[in-house]
Formats: sequence, structure tokens, C-alpha cells
Amino acid sequence: MTVLASAERRFSQADLDGWAALSGDWNPLHTDAAYAAGTHFGQTITFGHLILTWLTSLAGRLTDDGTLAGTTITGLRFKAPVFTDRDYRVLALSGDQGIRLEVRDAEDDHLCSEAVLDLNGRGAA
Repeated sequence: MTVLASAERRFSQADLDGWAALSGDWNPLHTDAAYAAGTHFGQTITFGHLILTWLTSLAGRLTDDGTLAGTTITGLRFKAPVFTDRDYRVLALSGDQGIRLEVRDAEDDHLCSEAVLDLNGRGAA
């Protein structure tokens, strides 16, 4: 697979709290460290819709006008949690099946999230 675009990010608890305020989603798994410590994750995890936003931000860099109008993202899967205070990479990869979007742990390269982007005939940047 060929890397078309990539970016790195480290989410902080302040990022999650800000996203909770913006989205109105105050699920304690994302916003309450004491609660999250008692779960099988052991700490707060990043919101799935925040991860999707990160994926779509990278995907927008692949279109000729920087927007996703007329495109489709399918097959979104959250395979492993994205924790705060840890580095992650988002990748857009070109392959036989089209454009694959991935979030990977930058330390050990395990796959955290994946989706498929279909440009639906739109020109790539």
C-alpha cells in the first residue's frame, strides 16, 4: 500500500473535555478519570466521533477542493482504544480496495481504527 497522507496526534484529557463540551456527550468513560480507571480500559479513552473527525480531516486533504462533499466513508471499526497522552498516527493508504483510512499507535503500530474512503469519482488532490 502507498501512503497518500498521514498525520500524528496526541490527545490530552483537555481535548476530551473540550470535545465533551462541544458535543454534549459526557460519557464518564471519556471524561471521568476515576470512573474510567475502574473499567477494563484502566483510563479514559478518546471519543469515537472525535476519531472519526480526525479521519475525515485527513481524508479532506485527498480531494481536489479539500471537502468531502460527494464522498463516502464506510466500514468504520474501532478495534482498540485510543488513550490520552500517547502518540497516534492517522494514515490514508492507497491499495487494491481503494483508499483505506487507519489510526495506528505510533509506538507499537497496532491498528486502533479503520475505514474505507470512496471518492466517488472526485478528483484527488
